[in-house]
Amino acid sequence: MADSYYWYTYLQRPSDRHVTDFILDQYTLLFSRYMADRGLVPQGQLHELSFDDLESDPIAALRDIYTNFG
Repeated sequence: MADSYYWYTYLQRPSDRHVTDFILDQYTLLFSRYMADRGLVPQGQLHELSFDDLESDPIAALRDIYTNFG
């Protein structure tokens, strides 16, 4: 995304380091907001899944999702 979309938002060409810092800052912001607000989601309406579980056995991961949401 940084290589294709961000180019339309620059006023000046950033260094690779600036782009990397921006991406990591956005991740930190997104993750901290998610962790702070996930308790606001009603019981039974949130299912968390690790990428490792999804990658190692996608069928079982999808089965767990469908089972969780009935």
